[in-house]
Amino acid sequence: GVLEASLRRRLGGKVCSSGKASLSP
Repeated sequence: GVLEASLRRRLGGKVCSSGKASLSP
C-alpha cells in the first residue's frame, strides 16, 4: 500500500505485504 511504498523509500528496505519492514544492511 501507500505506507509500504513510503517505508520503502524512507527505510530503503523491503516491506512485506503484512506491513513489516525488513531492514537489510
